[in-house]
Amino acid sequence: MVVKSSEVNNALLPTVVILVVLAVVMLLTLAAMLGAASIQRCLGDTGMSVVMRILGVLLAALSAELILKGLGDSGIFR
Repeated sequence: MVVKSSEVNNALLPTVVILVVLAVVMLLTLAAMLGAASIQRCLGDTGMSVVMRILGVLLAALSAELILKGLGDSGIFR
């Protein structure tokens, strides 16, 4: 969201789209948190371990994207 919102340059339609996507993600997160106990029961210990590892990889990819975007925007490599 941070990377995409910096790319829209205050245009109305892309800003509205980003806000709608943000609202949907927030609602999905709320639903996941409200159902966390039942999700944990369904997945078990092994499933939770797999999910945590996958989310860790996604977090690492996101952080790498943000670092590369920041370096690219800084003008150091031009």
